[in-house]
Amino acid sequence: MLKQNTFVGCLARAISRCLRSPLTLALLLSLASSFGLVATSYAQATATADKGSIDVVGAFTFTSTNINAFFPHKSTQDIGGTIGGDLRLRKFSFGQLAFAARYTNVTSSSADQTFIGGGLESHYRVGPVRPYATVLYGVGGLSLPHTPYSDSGNTVVVGGGVDVPINPKFAARGEFTYSFVNITGFNNTSVGAINISPATLNIGIVYHVR
Repeated sequence: MLKQNTFVGCLARAISRCLRSPLTLALLLSLASSFGLVATSYAQATATADKGSIDVVGAFTFTSTNINAFFPHKSTQDIGGTIGGDLRLRKFSFGQLAFAARYTNVTSSSADQTFIGGGLESHYRVGPVRPYATVLYGVGGLSLPHTPYSDSGNTVVVGGGVDVPINPKFAARGEFTYSFVNITGFNNTSVGAINISPATLNIGIVYHVR
């Protein structure tokens, strides 16, 4: 079940767990180094991104999930990937609206998780970077290796991130999201019996198709 902690407290602990991985830290440093490329390519990338566009997204995904419903006082850190696409509309005064679709698959020795869904994003421009907020809805799956348990349920994903333009075609992306998964799927789990809230860090690349 969802803990009674405040959302901010859960968010802070989840980020802390994700950042303990040496691989995560290395990827974050690589993302930060891309800022050095922005000075020479920012003007071209800005002109491209402000128009309507189609983007393809690929990222390494690091997920931390409390699975107390199955194992008391235990959490799992899963690693995998996320792929997806964005259909961005033309830029408006309040930002740039986009329709987003995502598929995520992460695994570990304790739990395997998936998500497939879509929703809306709102992109902005702040100097050389492009922050955005995202809200997605779809189906989240959970299975426990070495056991027969496998189920799925309705999932809401909220969060945001930042794109750092590298050139007119590519941008580096860092994203953090928090999911609310209600497991009520084909394994006959009763409504409200199992709720999990994975915290996810994505580090990847955006390719502007057009």
